[in-house]
Amino acid sequence: MKKDYTMKHKGHFLILGLFWVITLIAGPLANALHSEEKEAVYKWLNISGTWEVQKDDKGPFVIETRVKARDWNYNELINYNTLGTFYPLEGFTRIKLKAGFYKPQTYPVSVLFFFAAEKPYQKLHAFRLTGDEKGFNKAELISSRVIDPNKMNQKGNFAIKVLDSAPCSLEYNKDYTVEMRMNRKRVNIYVNNKKVLKSAAPEDSDKGIIGFSSRGAMMKIDDVTVWDGRKVVLKDDFSGDTIKGNVIKMRKMTKKEYEEWKKEQEKNKKK
Repeated sequence: MKKDYTMKHKGHFLILGLFWVITLIAGPLANALHSEEKEAVYKWLNISGTWEVQKDDKGPFVIETRVKARDWNYNELINYNTLGTFYPLEGFTRIKLKAGFYKPQTYPVSVLFFFAAEKPYQKLHAFRLTGDEKGFNKAELISSRVIDPNKMNQKGNFAIKVLDSAPCSLEYNKDYTVEMRMNRKRVNIYVNNKKVLKSAAPEDSDKGIIGFSSRGAMMKIDDVTVWDGRKVVLKDDFSGDTIKGNVIKMRKMTKKEYEEWKKEQEKNKKK
């Protein structure tokens, strides 16, 4: 009887020990899976700046509110306030979004709509708008390349080249529809359905990280859609938790902010 009692308790201890080991393994594994699942829903990475998800009477949008940017000079994007896709896109032929540029503070104001970027962001192409106190007056297609592949973490290890440029006239404190269409031969850029720039397509312009950058003014982004042919490969109206990094979650405008926004909208309607 004593032997049976001892064996019975040894069996209990063995079961408890196995349960304890499984718990130790399963807990961290579940957390890791949850973390991977969480990261899988992210569409954007806050590379630099203060990006806020706000909401007005038309719905949610994301806006950069820090405005000032520093010349860290490790790559062009870190010299701006930048939001980029969390993962590179495997292919795209068309990028369309709503964008607004508000309350300019320092000049020249400059914004980027970049595409085909590769980490650590020394290599990219971008549609760049620059402007003075009156508004944006120049549209450019630029390209950034790595100078020395063996010095990727060194400051200034990239070079910017202007591929094409054209004069433009865009106002601040107003929303626009921006669209970029690209294929192996051409890149065409439209603002409010009007072509503002056309250029020969730079090399490797149809895959990689896409995003937006600003310095000198608040940049508002909404309703982003990316196509690869007829297939939609990315769509976001910023109504969900899709940004990873230091971002202020969705909030409604304050009464003062809303009144200022309404005044700007009414002012633009009269123009």
